[in-house]
Amino acid sequence: MTMSVFEFRARTREGASALVQAVKRSPELLSPHAQVAPLGVAVLAAAGAQVAKLRQPSRPSRAAIAAVAGSYAIYSVLLWRRGARNDARGWALRGGVWAAGSALAAARAKVESREAAADKAAVMIGGAATAVTSALAGDKKLRTRTSAGASHGANLLLASESLTYLRTLLEATPQAKAVAYAALGAQVLGQFLLVDALFHTPRR
Repeated sequence: MTMSVFEFRARTREGASALVQAVKRSPELLSPHAQVAPLGVAVLAAAGAQVAKLRQPSRPSRAAIAAVAGSYAIYSVLLWRRGARNDARGWALRGGVWAAGSALAAARAKVESREAAADKAAVMIGGAATAVTSALAGDKKLRTRTSAGASHGANLLLASESLTYLRTLLEATPQAKAVAYAALGAQVLGQFLLVDALFHTPRR
């Protein structure tokens, strides 16, 4: 069903009115400290990386790796500015996941093709950035009513990146598509939870 010009104008006015009311209720949305800009950049970078992963799951490009690392770097900076640090156990758990993936990717790169070498770079660089974000988001200080989703979201993102690498290992098998869907689902939900928590958590 096609929307008429009059209906479009009416919906536009309604949307503009709702936006004005939201800003009036929460003027901090327009403050210099608002997190909209950096969060927007991070989400766009993550979205671009996901598109690249879907198109070319193996042998990721440098741009895709940079987009993944960049988005998680922004999240990590915002978490750090909120006082997130975590303890040794939290860092060790995420570091162990990253180390295991990096070791496997390095072993494959020695005996397989250029695609395995590209996967190694993606795991070591993108995986490290993801692990740092997950570790910071797991800090117990962030487990408040408004920011409790940060840890769950970041852990889902870490799981998504792990599943993405698993998909490359299962390429050309019946299980690859199911793993790809699981990775995408974890990525979408993880982004939602983490961004929502960062948006509502005041900066220290």
